[in-house]
Amino acid sequence: MTIEEFKKLALEEQRKEIKGALSMGARTEGMVTVNFYKIDRFYIEEYFYQKYKTVLKYIAYTEKEFIDLYLK
Repeated sequence: MTIEEFKKLALEEQRKEIKGALSMGARTEGMVTVNFYKIDRFYIEEYFYQKYKTVLKYIAYTEKEFIDLYLK
């Protein structure tokens, strides 16, 4: 799967793809947990709202974009 294909999927389809992804960690932003995953040649942030136990969104990044986010 490419990053472009992932971005075109509906939220539920993205969730299914995440199940086979490599988990790389997590961080917390208030009541939201941001989980990190790697699929093929790109990375995904999953924004999970703890209070309602629901995914708010997925954001996909290329390797360089992802690394740059955390080096700044």
